[in-house]
Amino acid sequence: MTSDPTTRALELLSVLQRGGEWTAAVLAARLGVSTRTVRRDVERLRRLGYRVDSRPGPSSAYRLRAGRSVPPLLFTADEVAILVAGVRLIAPRLASAESAGGADRADDADSALAKLENVLSPALRQRSHAMDLATEVLDDAHGVSVQVVGALADAVAGGRAGAGGGPPPPPGPGTPFSSVTRS
Repeated sequence: MTSDPTTRALELLSVLQRGGEWTAAVLAARLGVSTRTVRRDVERLRRLGYRVDSRPGPSSAYRLRAGRSVPPLLFTADEVAILVAGVRLIAPRLASAESAGGADRADDADSALAKLENVLSPALRQRSHAMDLATEVLDDAHGVSVQVVGALADAVAGGRAGAGGGPPPPPGPGTPFSSVTRS
């Protein structure tokens, strides 16, 4: 449970941004607070200009309504990884569509990632860079075989990376990105 009302309100906003209707009981359980605290935090979001609809009663529920103002995007580390991987994996296909007479969309992919990186916290920016490096090997221009990528993925999943003369383990959370280089 977070006692800081601002942090809690941002966590609530992040949950509501997933869409759908959320009961007060489910929100309270997710945030580790009472349903009364959820009601107060919803009111805090409303005072900040977020349009939160509610259904009163014993099974009260809340929904973030779409509006003219765009709420801040709150990403988890896994969501950032998915976004970066998705953009990196589609970029080569956009480039091939461009050569077939399509618009210049590969540059749009790079631009979207640059904008995303500008709003990420240092920890999420590190995750973004790591995913960018990880998906780079999937580009045909680098010539890395699927078998090599598969073997590395199996080693990491099995906790064997760096053991038995294999590649060193990936940098930890405290390793500055500047010490990680592309080969």
